Amino acid sequence: MTIASRLSPFPKLQSQSGASRSLSLALSRSLLITTALLLVPPGIATAEEAQKPASISELRQIVRDGGADDAIQSALAQIKARAEAGDKDALHAMGDFYSRGNAVPQDPKSAIEFLTKAVEAGNVWSNVRLGEIHRDGIGVDKDLAKAFQYFQAAAEAGNTSGKIAVARALISGLGTEANPDQGITLLTEVAETGDRGALYTLGNLYTRGGPIPVDGTKATEFLTKAAEAGNTSGYVRLGEIYRDGIGVDKDLAKAFAFFQAAADAGHTSSMIDVARALISGQGTDANPDQGIALLTELADSGDRSALYTLGDLYTRGGPVAVDGGKAVEYLTKSAEAGNSGAYTRLGEIHRDGIGVPVDPAKSLVYFREAESAGSSSASLRLAEAALWGFGEPQDVEKGLGLLRAAADAGDVSAMLSLSDVLLRGELVAPDAPEGLRLLQAAADKGNVTALLRLGSAYRSGTGVPKNPQKALAAYEKAAAAGNNGAFLDLARGHMNGDFGRRSSQKEALAYARKAQELGSSGAAVLLADWALYGKGQTRNVRAALASLETAAKAGNADAARRLIGLYRSGAGKALSASPAKARAALAAYAPLLSPAQRTQEELLLLGTSARTRAEFEALAKAFKAAPQTARINLLTTLRRSNANAFVYLVQDELKTRGLYKGALSGLLTSDTIRAVTALCDSGPSGDRCRKGPLSGDAARLIAVRVATGA
Repeated sequence: MTIASRLSPFPKLQSQSGASRSLSLALSRSLLITTALLLVPPGIATAEEAQKPASISELRQIVRDGGADDAIQSALAQIKARAEAGDKDALHAMGDFYSRGNAVPQDPKSAIEFLTKAVEAGNVWSNVRLGEIHRDGIGVDKDLAKAFQYFQAAAEAGNTSGKIAVARALISGLGTEANPDQGITLLTEVAETGDRGALYTLGNLYTRGGPIPVDGTKATEFLTKAAEAGNTSGYVRLGEIYRDGIGVDKDLAKAFAFFQAAADAGHTSSMIDVARALISGQGTDANPDQGIALLTELADSGDRSALYTLGDLYTRGGPVAVDGGKAVEYLTKSAEAGNSGAYTRLGEIHRDGIGVPVDPAKSLVYFREAESAGSSSASLRLAEAALWGFGEPQDVEKGLGLLRAAADAGDVSAMLSLSDVLLRGELVAPDAPEGLRLLQAAADKGNVTALLRLGSAYRSGTGVPKNPQKALAAYEKAAAAGNNGAFLDLARGHMNGDFGRRSSQKEALAYARKAQELGSSGAAVLLADWALYGKGQTRNVRAALASLETAAKAGNADAARRLIGLYRSGAGKALSASPAKARAALAAYAPLLSPAQRTQEELLLLGTSARTRAEFEALAKAFKAAPQTARINLLTTLRRSNANAFVYLVQDELKTRGLYKGALSGLLTSDTIRAVTALCDSGPSGDRCRKGPLSGDAARLIAVRVATGA
């Protein structure tokens, strides 16, 4: 019984799943052609075989399917011979092989030569592949304008893939002047012919936001048609939008059904989605053992995505316990199978100490491996390592250079990271205009996170004068794109009066309820906080705590963390701190938290409850062993909840650096203040400490200096 058929809750009309049928057909076809190539003695062939040699398509299939090396080499030799004779399909096949580097070593120069000859011989598909090579920078410098020209040539020759690529370029403005309306019109024309690729592309575009607003109705219409036309990715994307509530109400059961349909059709990534749902119990009855068994079966077949998913699951906690040994084993196998993201994850778990000891140097080795393997996110991790000084001496200029290069190349994640560094002004002198420009550029590319950060900047006046109207517009645009977090920001802004005359407590409550309906875990926390502090209602501390407990018991990790935090640090006059209750809550809800979150909460509890010299010494030891992010969070939290512990940790670090020679007392002495001032002045924005070491801006800057070793 196959993986897909074993999981399907529906009766089968045929004995084989889609995956089995496809595999059987492929094997049969490969076997027949291989027999024709290898088993018939030389010089002995039927009259039909003599008249009809294997087609280029059949020969390519042998190469793709793998199998006997003799058969693959024979097929390649025949394709190359026909290419040398000028066969347009053989020329295209050789160019495609050299561009991908599977059957033959990757050779971009040879790829372009063969594909160019194929175009000249009349193969339209070669224009498409040449466009992809220049668009993605496969062995050549990226050239979006040249890529567009190739796609345009294919489209003008009637190639539907070329038309789809042209439409996408027009919508995004990549390689040509942006014209979303023209792009949608072209895509619609192709989709109306029943082309499943165009149907899928249209449906997918209506889920992404950016130049094309999210439209759940159109998305489901086109994706359903694509799936019915045989594009199983349509089922996959339908599952994702119902799972995440993108343009539609979140419906985990419906999402699971779509993933199951794609899995039944042999779609491997959907089998992984089904396994993840079984493990988490999202949309179906939880069955972690069955989910792990399914993933293991896929992983044992060598599937690198399944290997990655297994390894990653062993780092997240929850239904699958953290197991550093298994995580490293599966992630390493995934990386060796060609998944560059697995190297990145290996770097992250060694950086953050998830299931393995914190080892910044080893994390850097993995990030470099990921970069060499082509991981797009690896350069960002390397930039962070240089900026923050983990695994190597801190080199801010190097980190900025890496971020700027990636941002200039259009990497939205790099734009966000660089803008954050420039707006915070902790590692470099603040540059608000450039930080905001980067955010706007990312927002213009359709990035919703950039919209939220722009809204926050205009709401708080970070780098720009406060502008309630612009803040509101940014949040509303993000909400229209289907971002649940935007509803929470709108709720907060309305409740706090941040939108001027347009602020409305009624709107605040409506947005919070909308976020809750969409499954936002933060909505329960926000509503509880309003009850706790009496915002828009009479203060009701007991009701606030009860609502958080109810949400946490239902599996809401954000509610659990807020509850732990309230018991740990208190809430001013509204609620006194209770370390004992905080520890009990942490023990009760630990399974909901990620390993990094548990480490963070344990460290915070240790810090907020420290009172004696022995407890301060134990805290300092744990602080030094903690991941960098945890150290920064601890210090910024302690300045409010345990100022003496904050000062003790800072004194300890200053003494290590030779900036402080006094006693480790946890008291803010004049010698301590002088040493802290020297620390602040060792980098940009030192004037923030003039407000006093325990002010919010100063504590954050001190935390960054201490945690980075600056």
